[in-house]
Parts: sequence; C-alpha cells; structure tokens
Amino acid sequence: MTPPKPLTAAEPWATPSHNPMTVLVVDDQDSARAVLASALDRMGHRVIEAHEAQWAMQLFQKHRPDIVLLDVAMPGHDGFWLTRQLRDIEPGSWTPIIFLSNQAKDTDIWQGMEAGGVPCHPVRWLHHLRARCDHNGRRHTAARR
Repeated sequence: MTPPKPLTAAEPWATPSHNPMTVLVVDDQDSARAVLASALDRMGHRVIEAHEAQWAMQLFQKHRPDIVLLDVAMPGHDGFWLTRQLRDIEPGSWTPIIFLSNQAKDTDIWQGMEAGGVPCHPVRWLHHLRARCDHNGRRHTAARR
C-alpha cells in the first residue's frame, strides 16, 4: 500500500479507519471507480475493483468482501442483476450491498431494495462510512481499556 496523500478540506472522510474492511467496488466507469477506491484506500480499507458484473461475481467468491459498493447502470448485466446473483451465491449469509447511484427515481430505489441492496448517493455514503468507522474505532478502543 502506498503512503497516504495529504488530505484536503474537500475530503473530510479520507482519514485512516480504526476498523478496516475489505470492500468490493464495481463500476464500469474507470474514473468513478478510481475516485471511490482511492478514498477507501486512504481510509485504510482493502479495495478490490471490478469493471463488470461477471468479474465482480468471481472476485466476490474469491475474497468474500465485508461490503459491496456498485453502480446500477453497467453494460451487460446491471447492478440489480449482480445483486441477485450475489445473494444466491451466499445462502445463509448476508453481505451489505450498496448501490452508489445518483438516480433517485422511486422505481430505481424499489428495484435496488427488491434485489437485496440499498441505494445511496456516493458522497453521502462516504460521509456515513467515515462516521461509522470513527464510531466503531472509539467503541473498540473503549472495550480494550
């Protein structure tokens, strides 16, 4: 892992996490995937990347990530299809799947939830993750005392 880059005021979430996770990021747009992967890496998480659904399924089976972040609209199989496949792969288990999308139509939200994922705006999700990691880190530190 490369040393972390200096933080900017525009990236309040990009500080090391006390509770690192393995995160599978799935997006067909290289730039969107790179931005998200970079932020997660700088927070101390292990990031696995896929540019399409079939590759994501293989990586999911091999690495069993703690969470999956994926785009809805991808060529070939979309994020809803992928989510249903991932749910079938892990019977008896449940990995959180977050749809990172700017689409806010009720039908998109319903389809995402019906497939087994949770829709969320990408920037809102990063802020939520930062807060959750901070909270878990404080709780973990307090438990060791």
